[in-house]
This record gives sequence, C-alpha cells and structure tokens, in this order.
Amino acid sequence: MLKIGLLGIVLISMSACSWINPIEGAETVAVLQSDEVSQCVKLGSSSTTTLFKVGFYQRDAEAMKKELIKLAQNEAIKMQGDSIVANSELIEGQMSFDIYRCNNVSKK
Repeated sequence: MLKIGLLGIVLISMSACSWINPIEGAETVAVLQSDEVSQCVKLGSSSTTTLFKVGFYQRDAEAMKKELIKLAQNEAIKMQGDSIVANSELIEGQMSFDIYRCNNVSKK
C-alpha cells in the first residue's frame, strides 16, 4: 500500500512539472486573440501535443495549456514569427496555433 501511495505522489508531482525548454527568443512571442492579428502576416500553423495522462491520472488542463503555448512559441521562433493565436481548444493534450509576424503592429 505504501508503494502505491508513493507512486501516486510521484505521478502527481511529475504532472505539475514542465520539461519544455524555451528556445532563445520564445519568451518574447506574444499570445494574441484572432482580432489582434488583422494587420499581421500569417506564416503558418503548428499543432502541439503534450502528455495527457500519467498512468491513470489525467493531468491538469492549465498545466497542459501552458506547455502547449511554450511549444507553439518555440515553433513561432523557428518560423521567424513573433505572435501566436490558438485556433483550437485543448483536447486530450493537443492544441493548434496559427503563427504570425506582426513586427511593429500595435498589439492590445
């Protein structure tokens, strides 16, 4: 019984951790709404995926969303973008984002 309890604590602890390493510049990528990118150039899209369950434990939705945003910000840098817009809801550890280059466009 003690082993099961310890395993549960480890799994819950792991689910709160984020192993996403932002690449240089990713922290400057803005997370915008679709109405904020009308003057921007769409560069493409990115589908991001993170761990949905750890064993029988379903991960926290906010933690997953933060990881997926970090992944999308990394992809934006690789595509020379500076902004992302979520174009789907979080579903089982997956989200899609559109990537934009807005440069000096005023962002709300």
